Formats: sequence, C-alpha cells, structure tokens
Amino acid sequence: MEAIFVLICQILLALIFIVAGATKLTKNRENLIEKVTWAEDYNQQTIRFIGFLELLGGLGVILPLIVGLSDFLWLVPMSCMGLAMVMAGAIVVHIGRGEFKHIMFNLFILFMSAGVSFYRLLELNLNWLN
Repeated sequence: MEAIFVLICQILLALIFIVAGATKLTKNRENLIEKVTWAEDYNQQTIRFIGFLELLGGLGVILPLIVGLSDFLWLVPMSCMGLAMVMAGAIVVHIGRGEFKHIMFNLFILFMSAGVSFYRLLELNLNWLN
C-alpha cells in the first residue's frame, strides 16, 4: 500500500517540477514576475538555471521507473533530495521577502521529496542486500 502512495507522490513531484521548470525555461522574466514575485530579485539566467534544475529533478524522479532503467534507480532518491534542497532555497527566499503564505506549500513539497527519497533509498539498500 505504501508503495502505491510513494508512486503517486513521485508522479505529483514529477508533474509539479517538470511544469515549473519548463515554465521558467520558456517564459521571459517579465512574464514570470506577474505570477511569481520573487523573480524580480533575479536575472533571466538565474531563473533559467533554477528552471533547468527543476526540470532535471522532475525527470529524474520518474524517468527511471517509466523507462525501466533498473541500473539507474538511484537517480530517484538523488533527484528527490536535490528537489528538497531547491525547496529549502525557496523557503529561504520567501522568508527573506516576507512571503510567509508561500512557505507551507514549499514545506509540503520539501517533505514529500525527502519522504520519497528516503523510501526509495531504503528500498534500494534492501534490494542490494539480497
């Protein structure tokens, strides 16, 4: 049962970060400022770099399972931990800007990413013992 819950979390994380990353990569800074106010503090290159990290992380969370890359299943927990770090950075930015209403969503995503990472890492270690 918990495996299904973790898989659902992985799919949600992948969707959230692939969409967010693709948006940051394809929209210009001025269009992003209308939706995310923190973008006014960063230049276009930094925003695109964040988008690139989010897109790669989102793909890393789900691609090894979809494509069946059993030799690369370690990418899932590593990608999730990377996304948790991105969310930790987002929390710091929102605290610095006084945008406390955004922090709960960031915390939720951070804990979901860390939980999926922990579960998949534990699963990998148990499989390697057999």
